[in-house]
Amino acid sequence: MKNSNRNQALSESAVNFDPIYQQILLGSDGKTRFGTFQNINGAEPLEGGGVRIRYFAPGAKSAAIRGIGGSMDKTYDLLPLENLPGYFGADLCDISPGFHYCEFLTDGVVAMNPCFPIGYGCGKAMNFFEVPDPEFDSYLLKDVPHGTVHREIYKSRLTGRWRTALVYTPPGYAENSEKRYPVLYLQHGGGENETGWIWQGKIDFLLDNLIAEGRAKEMIVVMESSAAFLENQDGSFAMGDFPKVLCSETIPMIDSRYRTIPEKEARAMAGLSFGAAYARFTVFSRPDLFSSLGVFSAGLRYKTPGADPENPTVISYDFSNLFENADVFNKSIRLLYYGFGREESGIFDPDTTHLQKMIEAGYHISYSVFPGFHEWDVWRKCAYEYLQKIFKWQV
Repeated sequence: MKNSNRNQALSESAVNFDPIYQQILLGSDGKTRFGTFQNINGAEPLEGGGVRIRYFAPGAKSAAIRGIGGSMDKTYDLLPLENLPGYFGADLCDISPGFHYCEFLTDGVVAMNPCFPIGYGCGKAMNFFEVPDPEFDSYLLKDVPHGTVHREIYKSRLTGRWRTALVYTPPGYAENSEKRYPVLYLQHGGGENETGWIWQGKIDFLLDNLIAEGRAKEMIVVMESSAAFLENQDGSFAMGDFPKVLCSETIPMIDSRYRTIPEKEARAMAGLSFGAAYARFTVFSRPDLFSSLGVFSAGLRYKTPGADPENPTVISYDFSNLFENADVFNKSIRLLYYGFGREESGIFDPDTTHLQKMIEAGYHISYSVFPGFHEWDVWRKCAYEYLQKIFKWQV
């Protein structure tokens, strides 16, 4: 894509849409102040690959940036910039294309760079940056019709808490007032929340582009927190009553507020990592509600050894009846899609041999293996493949 290094999707985050180009100046009195707008970008992709880092840390003796995730597993020292007082920086040319969570260190203390994109990940507000992928640009902002992301707030009777969901509606939703749409329920991973698929995953741009190219059906996408703890519980990340909340409260709420097709054939669910485990459990336990399941970077286990008395948050389940044979499975599930990164074996062990045997036996299963680690660039590609496969059976 032409000028992809300057694409606004690369810097879009929870706190900014355009890159933050305002220069921070260090005055003679030692105090900081904002200057005129200058072309000083915290993370600027380099034309030949890699990224140029700029970090304002006046008075610091040392500064560094370290990656979080397999594709950026080093800490890089940043050097003072003589032409920019108070700034540290470096050109990192060995950073692979894709998405990278990162942290900054000021004299060894973890800090954030306000001139970097910010999202919620790893259980906290996190900096991240992007190195454009020359072989995958479908998540970038393009000159096509764009959908709308809404925020829905509703009270859960089951948990006693208010809940929030982000809802993507496709281009033309407001104008086509008689048209109804299938719905994908899309879950985030552990340590993340419902904002992840927007700010990090760029799911709205992915769908905008796929719909414009005629490669995906128009659909509504619902992104909700996977946490469903009770009002008197802490915010620990555990499944709790999430499947019950989703099936008995979220789905009826979405069907009442949006022009959905409120039937099994027009409803799918997917998730990444921890969210994939939630999606898997929900769909396998309620195949009457969902026609399709997408599992991104998680195991495909449909039976647990049993309850763990030492850990009551572990749920015991057995969905072996769904997998009795291909005919039984296919009557319940139109499609099971499985996607993961080639370098993820340290997190879980995908058994592609077993998957291939099931496919050859006639199960409605497909899978993809992408280069990469347990990171957003892999999950975007999983979503890209899955979005093109679902709801094709809808008239």
